Amino acid sequence: MRDDDKDSILRREPSGPVRQHGSGQSPRVALLHFVERHAAAAYYALAFTISWGGIVLTMGPAGMASTGTTMAIVGGAAMAAGPAGAGLVLTGALGQ
Repeated sequence: MRDDDKDSILRREPSGPVRQHGSGQSPRVALLHFVERHAAAAYYALAFTISWGGIVLTMGPAGMASTGTTMAIVGGAAMAAGPAGAGLVLTGALGQ
């Protein structure tokens, strides 16, 4: 391959439309584009938020309202709901 062929490959424009930030997209569309580009990070952030949000809701306003077996069962269910819920939400949002 000649040197000028290599240079033309490096200077080639990307195929397809280039998405620019702040290009008049709605916030929902911008969020979906972000999730498409960073699917793994979005999954972990959503799983963490759902899991620990469930724990905080389980604790109640007085903090640790439930004790013993009830807290273990409800807390375990809240922690298990995080990865499952994040997977379902992202599968529905991305359609994959």
